[in-house]
Amino acid sequence: SYTEDHDRSLELLKDRLIKTGKTRFKLLEIGGNVHPMVFQFDGDIYNLDVDIYGLQIGTMLNKHWQRNVQFICADAHALPFAEGTFDAIVIV
Repeated sequence: SYTEDHDRSLELLKDRLIKTGKTRFKLLEIGGNVHPMVFQFDGDIYNLDVDIYGLQIGTMLNKHWQRNVQFICADAHALPFAEGTFDAIVIV
């Protein structure tokens, strides 16, 4: 199911991140739109999508969640970050 797929993806990511020995991470989710799946991780969380309206809603909800997700409108084919910026880049 959709939920099981997402849960399994997050379990795999968590397992990989734990192996780094870090407790805080710099993560980029591509295509997270309103509700990025990686918002539950500690660290610098970025959510990149091309849907400006979805990102605006996500920004408002981000305040409600009391999380510090950075919502960025950009194309995944031309990431506005230097190589090696993130501990992980995911598409869930």
